[in-house]
Amino acid sequence: MTMLTFPQPILPKEFSYHNHSVWSDGNATLLEMCAAAKSKGYREFGMSDHCVCRPGLESEPVSWAMAREQLDGYFQELQSVKDSLDDENFTIRRGLEIDFFPENFSLLQSILAKYPLDYRIGASHYADGFSVDGDIKLWEPLSQAEIDHVWDAYWTNTFALVKTGYFQILAHLDLPKKFAFKPSRDQTDNAMDVLRAMQKSGMALEINTAGWDKPCQECYPSPRIIQAAREMKIPIVISSDSHAVKHIGRNYDKLAL
Repeated sequence: MTMLTFPQPILPKEFSYHNHSVWSDGNATLLEMCAAAKSKGYREFGMSDHCVCRPGLESEPVSWAMAREQLDGYFQELQSVKDSLDDENFTIRRGLEIDFFPENFSLLQSILAKYPLDYRIGASHYADGFSVDGDIKLWEPLSQAEIDHVWDAYWTNTFALVKTGYFQILAHLDLPKKFAFKPSRDQTDNAMDVLRAMQKSGMALEINTAGWDKPCQECYPSPRIIQAAREMKIPIVISSDSHAVKHIGRNYDKLAL
């Protein structure tokens, strides 16, 4: 299957590929999300519910992601919605937001090989086993040294994710800032390593506007990283990371591109 590519510097706002439904941690059905996007005038709308396959815990789903045995049903329902809503002005794209773990990456590839994916969003929600964006209560007991370790592990995992060449979009780069627990060291070198790897692979960088609704009160990634990516001519896609109909296109008015 040929995957989507994103050669444009900035995708216009009538394209959206990072969206969730009740199949993972959203609160609307696939049909409700896609129908709302169509009514809002989107030309292409992608559903990308969470797929998480943790090393050693492959058969144990996390609460905010699909279990492996749900994937068949997800793609069947998504195809049904696509068949009912696609027309000459609107196209539904089939995607997943996939967590990357180097320990079982080959297994993940074999699991997903049979599904009709139009694109794959790569994500790092875990850093050395730590749930980066799960709950602020996980961060509060950490010392500064432990916070720094989480950040370091996040960059290491994200760099490895990009190097695989398996994913078309990188989700919410610099996600560990969500709860405003900042590292003590400058992260520019780590970010630039990831961007250089993306430049070589052709992977698109997501500007995720959901960050403005989080404690960090900033989009993912930071404006500084976005500017560097643009200077490097890395493809960029804009996403509201919507988990509800009301989230579609949220905070786009705050973008200055």
